[in-house]
Parts: sequence; C-alpha cells; structure tokens
Amino acid sequence: MIKKTILTVLLGSTAAFAEFSQSASTDDLLRSELSTYPAQASEIKRTSQVSFDVHFSPFAGSQNILALHQGFERLENAFFPTPKMTLDDLKKLEQSALLSSSSQWGRWSRNLFYWLPLNVTFLMTQHEIFGHGYRIRDLGSKYGKVTGYSVHGFGAVTEFDPTPLMTSSQMLTIAIAGCEAEAIMANQVRMRWLGQQFIDPRQAPLYSGGTLGLMGYTLSVRKTPTSAPRDGNDMKNYLFYLNATYPDAHLSGRSLRNQAMLNLLDPFLFLSMMSELNYIKTGLPSAIPMISLGGGVKYLPALRFGLTPFGPQYYLENFFLKGSIPTHVYLKWGRHGANTYYGLGLENRNMFTWKNASIGVKMDIWHQPNVLFKGGALTLDQMMDVPLPPLYSAEVLSEKRFGAAGAVVGSYELPDSLAELNLELGYKTKGYLPGEALRQSPILRGGFSLSF
Repeated sequence: MIKKTILTVLLGSTAAFAEFSQSASTDDLLRSELSTYPAQASEIKRTSQVSFDVHFSPFAGSQNILALHQGFERLENAFFPTPKMTLDDLKKLEQSALLSSSSQWGRWSRNLFYWLPLNVTFLMTQHEIFGHGYRIRDLGSKYGKVTGYSVHGFGAVTEFDPTPLMTSSQMLTIAIAGCEAEAIMANQVRMRWLGQQFIDPRQAPLYSGGTLGLMGYTLSVRKTPTSAPRDGNDMKNYLFYLNATYPDAHLSGRSLRNQAMLNLLDPFLFLSMMSELNYIKTGLPSAIPMISLGGGVKYLPALRFGLTPFGPQYYLENFFLKGSIPTHVYLKWGRHGANTYYGLGLENRNMFTWKNASIGVKMDIWHQPNVLFKGGALTLDQMMDVPLPPLYSAEVLSEKRFGAAGAVVGSYELPDSLAELNLELGYKTKGYLPGEALRQSPILRGGFSLSF
C-alpha cells in the first residue's frame, strides 16, 4: 500500500512540474511570475488573522504567529521596497537592478540575519508553547502542569511536572505535540499559499522547518532508549513510552528515522526551497505548479509521515484549487502491533462565498485505539528501565472506536472596514486528533482578520 502511494505522489508531482514547464512559453512563465509579484508591492492588500481558542491550540497559535510574521514582512518592505514591474520590465530582468550583486547579497543577508532568527524563534514558539504546552494544558492540572519554558541556543524545552495520575499514553501525546504543532502550522502556510496562488519565500522556512522537524528530530536518536530519557528529547521519550505501553510491537530508532524520510516526498517542500533561491536571485515570489483536472480545478498530492499515541501514521494529502479557493482532503492509516487504524478528513474554509461573507467546513473521521486516561500497572516514576511488566491488558490496548469532528467556519467582513470577523464552531468526539482536545469537546475558535 505505501509503495503504491509513494509512486502515486511521485507521478503526480512530476506531472505537475512537467505540465507547468512544457505548456508555458517564456512569456507565460514571466506572466506567472508577474502575477505573483504584486505581493511584494506595498499597495497589495494582504490579510492577517488573529485567533483565540481554549488553551491556545496549535491552530490558534500558528495563525497568530503568521500574523506577526506578516508584520515583519511589512517592516522589511518599508525599509527595502521593491518597485512595481511590468512584463517588459521582467523580460529585461537580467539588466534589472534586482539582479545586481549588491541586491542579491542584500536579500541573502536579510535572509541570514533577519529572517533566520525570526523563523527559528517562531518555530520554537509553535513547538513548545502551542505544541507541548497546549497538550499539557489540554490534559489539565489533574495530570500535569507547565512550569516554564527555557531556550538553549537554537533549541528550547517545555518544563512541566507530571502528577502520579499521568499515564504513559498521555506522555506519548505530550512527546509528539511539538512536531504535531509544527505540522499544523506548515499546513496553514501551505493553504495560504494556495489561496494567494504564490509562495512567499520569506515564509518558506516556516514550511520547510515544520515539514522536516519530525525527520530532523529522529536523526538525534542514536539508539533505541532502554530507560526513561531525562534529556528532554521528544523522540527518545516517544520510543520509550510507546514500546513500554505496547510491548507486542517494538519500534526502533532506526525504523522511526527511515519512516520519517517519507516527509521528503512533499512537492511543496521543494517548491518552498526553490522559492528562497529564486527570491535571492530575483526578489520575486514563485508560482505553484499544479495538475490541471479541467473545469478550472487544479490538483497536487503530497505524502506525509506523522506520529500518534498508538504508533506511526501515514497521510496521503490531496490539494485541490478552484479559482483562489483551496480544498484539503486527506487519508490516513497506520499499523502498530495488533492495532490497525485509519481515517480521513476534509477542509474548505470558503465553500460558499458572498460579497462580504463566506462559510466553509472542516471534518475528520477516524477509527483508532483509545488514548488511555486510566493508570496502568506502573506509574511514570516506576517506569525506569526495560524490560517492564505489561502495563495494560491486550484487550485494553486493542480496543478501538470510531470518532469524528466537524466544524463550520465562517467569516464576515465589516462594512466600510478593513476588518473581518472569523468564527469556527463545531464538536469533536473522544479520541486523538492533531491539535484538538483528547476528550470529547466543543470546537470554538474566534478572532478577526485585518486587510492591509
């Protein structure tokens, strides 16, 4: 199954690039760049969204981080404005000042000394505060409490005190929450790019960092831990508690690392990296090549590897674009030990649009093992070294259930204003869904957008 899926993604991505390059003349390619270029101009209308929800989830956190990021983009534009260009200007790009060595060195320097520190800070904030921190807040003080955050160079740590009631299954949800939050932000960046139909190269590190964060973390695991890790390494914690909780299967650090390499099979990842190189060279954003399905619909697939509290999981992600409205449809599946789990989801935030309002939907369905809130044979303090006695019975570990989450997403533009009100309202049943509460819970997010 996974081999067929990889082949599908590779063929789809290749077809998109081939169609884009073969069907476009030189003028078409220049027009493509020109159509994306106005995002660099000071007069273009852009939208920043500020969002709030209970416990400040990764969804709300990433929206706020992106709004802050756009503020720094405007600051750069103010100090280093790029003049508006015509098609004739682009045809003469090789003689343009944008391609001068000084301009290219200037953009490279800003990427290194301005955007690199900012993007690393934003990624760490999403990983720690809206990742690990959110999941601990979601579990509640009955099970644990965040005591602080610390930064060490280009790394950070979420410090927390688990109570004796915290289970190994809950520890697994905390261990994966950082990379989970990064993946959520990467997807929100990707959906924004599709909506505006170009890649902003200054946001590209947020995407590549969020996409490759899990893979990079797995490279830090030299060997599979045989005792409870004390160095705060998320992947070591994940391996130890997963193998302790599900003793009928053993996941090694090497196997985890090899599976995480699948995240390289993401066409958006390479497009984002190419956009950075193109930006340094030309100062222009980059178009997004997609497969034309007819009727004005375009398509691009991607493959992703992720983690759950009950084992590794694969995603086949499908992105459709009609006009400027993107739709995300995914299938997910995984197997660990005696458990097989799967699900699917859909997101379209502008399914129905009017002059000053829009309504969309977000839905997820799954069949998966339970996140265990009831303590096992040992407490966390007693789980020091392997081998450990079975923590739960095989019946408890193999029990699975169907679950679902659904929400209506709406926006309303205030008359004679640059502001827009946003609301997401829905409900989720009990179960693990990235970025959402583990218990059954209403989904309520609100905020506002400003266009400038």
